[in-house]
Amino acid sequence: MAFLLLLIICASVPCYSQTVYEEVTHKPIYEFIDEMANEQIIDVFTAVKPYSRKNIARWLLEIQQVESTLTLRQRRELGFYLQEFDLEQNTLEKQFVNFYHHRTDRYQFNFSPSSMRYRDTLFRCSVRPIVGLQYGNNQFGTISHFWYGVEGFAYVNNFAMYASLRENDEEHRILSNPEYLNPRNAAIYVEYDDYTEARGGITYSWNWGHAGLVKDYIQWGNHYHYPSIISNKAPSFTQLKYELRPWKWLTFHYFHAWLVPNRVSGYIDQPNQQGNISAGQNPLHKKFMAGNMVGVQLFSHSRLAIGNTVVYTSHAPDPGYLFPLFIYGAYNNTLEISGRKADELHQNAQLFIDFSFREIRKLHVYGSIYLDDFQISRFNDDDEKNIYNLNVGLQLSNVIPNVFVTMEYYRAMPLVYQHDMASITFNSNEYYMGHYLQDNSEQLFAQIAIKPFTNSVFRIEYLHAVHGPDYFDQGIYSTALPFINQAEWKRRQFNVSFRYTLLYNVSLFGSLTNRLVSGKRAKYTLPFYHGNTQTISAGFQYGF
Repeated sequence: MAFLLLLIICASVPCYSQTVYEEVTHKPIYEFIDEMANEQIIDVFTAVKPYSRKNIARWLLEIQQVESTLTLRQRRELGFYLQEFDLEQNTLEKQFVNFYHHRTDRYQFNFSPSSMRYRDTLFRCSVRPIVGLQYGNNQFGTISHFWYGVEGFAYVNNFAMYASLRENDEEHRILSNPEYLNPRNAAIYVEYDDYTEARGGITYSWNWGHAGLVKDYIQWGNHYHYPSIISNKAPSFTQLKYELRPWKWLTFHYFHAWLVPNRVSGYIDQPNQQGNISAGQNPLHKKFMAGNMVGVQLFSHSRLAIGNTVVYTSHAPDPGYLFPLFIYGAYNNTLEISGRKADELHQNAQLFIDFSFREIRKLHVYGSIYLDDFQISRFNDDDEKNIYNLNVGLQLSNVIPNVFVTMEYYRAMPLVYQHDMASITFNSNEYYMGHYLQDNSEQLFAQIAIKPFTNSVFRIEYLHAVHGPDYFDQGIYSTALPFINQAEWKRRQFNVSFRYTLLYNVSLFGSLTNRLVSGKRAKYTLPFYHGNTQTISAGFQYGF
């Protein structure tokens, strides 16, 4: 396999770093890194997440070199994060509160309320508990989500390992559903309201890249509210992945993933002669996905990324999709057999472009376009339309000290992420892997975030989202469908929230949200949030 060959080639390369991925739901560190990129202090390729802890540590050390130029809040937050990422610097700093701390030339052991850490000349590790509770109340009653578990990571020579296990309990109400139009992560329920989340992996690193076998989330596409290329809406999936940075101006990402088919009936859906969907008689195959992205530095603080993905079904991984540099749509065209087109052989390819512009200090302008079914000839065609989505936005940071203003717009044409064969639709476990609004949708998001003191953030947000007819559920697949000719679902939302981080992985949060949700209640919205509601929510989390 291509991955194993790459690993063998790189095994002889001297290495002084290891790779563990920092969870994408830990927003404070991602926001701090993004803030420093907006200040032009560091250069970050923000189109692909999660970041590795070694890269975050490297960026923090770069920021430390110009610490005198930072504000008081930024300096304090930098020191806060440097303590968390000490193992990636091959040190073990004393934490804020320590029950026991032993330090010698041979080994170091640190036990504090936030984690247990150990370091010696060969081995470094960290283990921490996970506990959290979120509670909400409105005129329809109460809602709660409780979770607990453990997570940890370890470094040995060029190798790294990490794992996270969480048990979740949603009392009396199921909060996740593949059809709900909300940004909440997916849940595969074992019982009525219980589910388990598991992430982890093993990686190998060398000086200019790393590779690994992991089960984790992916986010592709610059964003502040929600990514539109690949998101963490679907459950995490197993993948072979690697990242190459041979030069400062070039970044390459590749993965090959094992998805969970969305059909459990034992058959793959086939289109009939009219183009509508009906059950076929082919046995259900395994479902896979491959993707690559090349990021190029255009100017000092701007990047352009181009890539493509493919979702396909087969008895086993196709070796062609293990080749990282392919344009998979072109490769699909070579698979025609006896006049059968590539999509009839169960391949579904996509192209995308992403840009990030930071040449004006404190201003970040970004955008992504996802091309699902695109032809240049359709620009002059009144009957057929290109199938794509667009996500664009900007953020002004610290123009007024400690104030961040963000605006983001999303637009998706009908049938984006869909396919006339349900077996190769852009989803896993029935959850779409792109934007949570799915296809035939539009959204405007605006936010003012204020950081009044260290490790705290106060947000005021407005969101207006519209979802049009779901043609795919009606069995209609056509490139001539109108964009939101009528609104089947709408949401207007005003939200005020606050979060305070006590230790790196310990935080308190709360929010007051006014929602006005109309349209198909049972299908798109949890009944608890339907109609005109005022919801108060509060909670804490120990671990992420």
